[in-house]
Amino acid sequence: PAPGTYRAFLGGGYVRLGASPVGQVTADVTPGTGPTQTAAGLFVAMLTRMGVDGADIRADDLTTLDAQQPAPLGVAFLEPITAADAVDQVANAVGAWWGVTAAGTYRIARLRRPTGDVAETFTPDDLIGPPRSISTADAERGMPAWAVSVRYAQNYTVQSDVAFGVSDARRALLAEPWREVRAEEPAVRDAHVLAVDLTYDTLFRSEADARKEAERRLRLRGIRRHRFDITVLFDERTASLDLGDVVGLRHPRFGLTVAGDEIGQKFVVLGVAPDAKAGRVTLTLWGNSFTTYNLVTNDGDFLITDVGDFLVTDSR
Repeated sequence: PAPGTYRAFLGGGYVRLGASPVGQVTADVTPGTGPTQTAAGLFVAMLTRMGVDGADIRADDLTTLDAQQPAPLGVAFLEPITAADAVDQVANAVGAWWGVTAAGTYRIARLRRPTGDVAETFTPDDLIGPPRSISTADAERGMPAWAVSVRYAQNYTVQSDVAFGVSDARRALLAEPWREVRAEEPAVRDAHVLAVDLTYDTLFRSEADARKEAERRLRLRGIRRHRFDITVLFDERTASLDLGDVVGLRHPRFGLTVAGDEIGQKFVVLGVAPDAKAGRVTLTLWGNSFTTYNLVTNDGDFLITDVGDFLVTDSR
């Protein structure tokens, strides 16, 4: 090739330069196009490379995740990494969890707000003991987020000394390890003095996709969340419950019911721990209670309240 240009032999993974390089040479590399670059596609590609049979990966999980998040992702591993850590990066990028069932089936699903129809509803008559409030297992202890920053398009090789013909805009991008977008809701900070500002590292490649994810995570974390353990009988009714299912919990404690309510509050099932010998199963649930957190302005005109899954501004 002529000086200042290159040729690529994609089938063999070779690049030939037209002249001896001055400084560091980098490249943006994509393995293909289409669904192989989504979180679901990368999940399958990584598991397959690990030797997992495709039949052991839950197909409906992949279809659902592709529908929820079809954005292309990009990742590079420049240092040795375990297979589990590599898959973690893909799942965390889109706010998903993954794991292996007792039957040996690999699953991946995105954590979502507990909305829609419920698989089961539990009342005090169903519970063996009261609900147990436990840590939300995050550093913020379930506090609402008033701002979410999403980092995307990671620059794996930060450079300040680049070729003469590189534009100023490109130089600025090459000098930073990440690009970043931000979503904010100041009303949450006004209502919650301890509201947090969160930052996530992701694998998104485009600003538009990263911005959508920032807004989604702000909606997800914009109110205070709670986690409860409940113990119920292990029977036909509960044996079919799976991770990610939505259930209702109605109980007089922890603000889990209101007058006239039949379902109680909705929760996502985060954990299922059966004890076949005792005939019980402990479910770990994640969601929010009907407990309200209010802020009345100095003139008394507005009341900001967390109710269910939405921040409601109610004129008084």
